[in-house]
Amino acid sequence: DTPWHVLMAAEGLDGSSPVLPDTLRALVGQPIRLTGFMYPLEQQRGQERFLLSPYPAGCAFHTPGGAASMVEVIAEAPTRFTYAPVAVQGVFALAADDGQGLRYQLHTASVNELP
Repeated sequence: DTPWHVLMAAEGLDGSSPVLPDTLRALVGQPIRLTGFMYPLEQQRGQERFLLSPYPAGCAFHTPGGAASMVEVIAEAPTRFTYAPVAVQGVFALAADDGQGLRYQLHTASVNELP
């Protein structure tokens, strides 16, 4: 697994001048695996796009750790939402700054519920 502290070492993701350490930049375009908790973005059975965080879901409006502790997951196939931890493997990317800051993404991701 890629440790979350590597992703959370970035600074200013929600600002105009993000600072990304070299260890984080080296992950771009590489397959990585993260373990965390799902934050659904839509109300539907199969989640094809959701947020992943190292922290369990509490209040979706006040996520601990800020932007560096969230990864947008774009799954290969719809995945059933669960409150249990999941392992997600996909290709790491940086989403273009759309005025709301820089975001992490995992593309073509597969999701496995952990025991």
